Amino acid sequence: MKRILWIGWFFAMVFTSCKTSPERTEKTLGEYNFVVGTQTIAAGSQYKFTEKPVLIETAERILAMGSNILKISLNPAWQENAYDQETPESFRQASPLTLASQEATMKALLEMDFTYHLLWVTTPGVDWTDGMSEEESDMEYQSIRELVEYFKTHFRGTGKKFYIGHWEGDWLLLGSFDDTQERIDPARIQGMIDWYNIRQKAVDDAVNAVVSDVEVFQYLELNRVIPAMKNGFDRIVNRVLPYADVDYVSYSSWESTIEALSERGYAYQEMKDTLFHVLDCIEKNMKVKDRIKGKRVFIGEYGFPQDGGYYPEKQAYCSLNVMKAGIEWGCPFILYWEIYDNEGRGYWMIDKNNVEQPVYKAHRAFCEEMKAYVRSSIESEQHVPDVVEFRDRAVRVISELQNDVKTAGIED
Repeated sequence: MKRILWIGWFFAMVFTSCKTSPERTEKTLGEYNFVVGTQTIAAGSQYKFTEKPVLIETAERILAMGSNILKISLNPAWQENAYDQETPESFRQASPLTLASQEATMKALLEMDFTYHLLWVTTPGVDWTDGMSEEESDMEYQSIRELVEYFKTHFRGTGKKFYIGHWEGDWLLLGSFDDTQERIDPARIQGMIDWYNIRQKAVDDAVNAVVSDVEVFQYLELNRVIPAMKNGFDRIVNRVLPYADVDYVSYSSWESTIEALSERGYAYQEMKDTLFHVLDCIEKNMKVKDRIKGKRVFIGEYGFPQDGGYYPEKQAYCSLNVMKAGIEWGCPFILYWEIYDNEGRGYWMIDKNNVEQPVYKAHRAFCEEMKAYVRSSIESEQHVPDVVEFRDRAVRVISELQNDVKTAGIED
């Protein structure tokens, strides 16, 4: 009898110990990558609604949407030119570390409840366009290394992940917005390659030097791949990427999600085929990275402006097309441009009248559905869905959301 009671007690204890606590479940949900999100860059140039700094205001709206992904500019030049970041004059030429650790708004923003932080980062005084001098190389290395070490030390215990990158790199490489330019000065190309490799060495050295649960990566962003694919023009994808030792690549995808398409993003199969073709080309030209598993190309920008004929439901529907295609391909992030419109063209999730648009509601519904799915898997099966399981469920959820958008009034 005692043996039977002991066996019963033993299995009861095993069952209890295997159950996941609510705290552990919520921690897992907070760290889980739900892939879709948005960004807040130059957001207050058109409108804002509170007395809070616009970065805090918009970040709170992103959290309310259900996303744990935030993309911002940690870039003094952009803050100055965007005239909305409310950065004190004393920080306009500050180093990335000084901005992150001392500027009040930026410091508060990085402390917020986001797990994934994608950052535009540049070092004042470094200009790679005419080649990297020894002094510039040293400055860039020190700037990035001290920033990474700060992230890994200051945020230790949070599990945060930081991705250090920049704005659309092909325009930077060209030095203009002339997409018909075929050839680029080899010294400029080599300068960009050296810039990336110096930044990557700084990231890798800092990551290896500081033991922490915080992860830090470098990404480059490209935005004009099709001219290289079709015409052999000099672009990042063919002249820089094969020689740049970067962790991830961000694709600002306007050319393949709207510009090159006959139906401007509405026809799913056309958009998917074009986007997959470009993503495959990018991936093929990347160096192998053993420390990173899975896909390493993400969609850093896409969107559909209401002044371009994308009335609210169509804007949401086309955005869901990009989300679905990006998830099917395996992108680790798919980031809509953006939470508030920064151009006066209706690139918004929340409009100038403070009205949440269907695209915002679709993102919120997606986050709610996918969090419920992951929570149920943890609680009922003691299992955290892997990337394949997430992708399969996410595609079904997006298709259902598109049906809802059509029912709400989209024109076929």
